[in-house]
Amino acid sequence: MDHLQENIRLAVDLSRQIVDLAQQQDWPQMERLDQERMQLLKEIFSEQSLDSEESGIKQQLQSIVDLNDQAVGICSQVKDSMLTDGRKLRRGKEAILAYKEQAP
Repeated sequence: MDHLQENIRLAVDLSRQIVDLAQQQDWPQMERLDQERMQLLKEIFSEQSLDSEESGIKQQLQSIVDLNDQAVGICSQVKDSMLTDGRKLRRGKEAILAYKEQAP
C-alpha cells in the first residue's frame, strides 16, 4: 500500500473513532484525534499523485465526509440538549428566587 492510500485509510479510521468519541462525549480526545486527522488530510490533499477518481479513493474520501457529518450531528444534538438543560436550570433558579422573595 502506498503512502497516499495508507494516509487515507488512517483518516477514515480516525473519522470512525471521532464519531465514537462524539457518542461518548469525550470532547478532549475527540479534539486530539480531529487534529491528527486534519494533519493527515492536509498531507493527502498536498499529494501530487492524488486523483480522486482513482479506484477507491473517491469512496474513502466520501466516507470521511459522511463520518464527519455524523460527528457534527452528534455534537449539535448534545449542544442543543445542553442549552435546553441550561434553560431549565435558569427557570428553576428563577422560580426558587421568586419563592424566596414570597416566603415570610
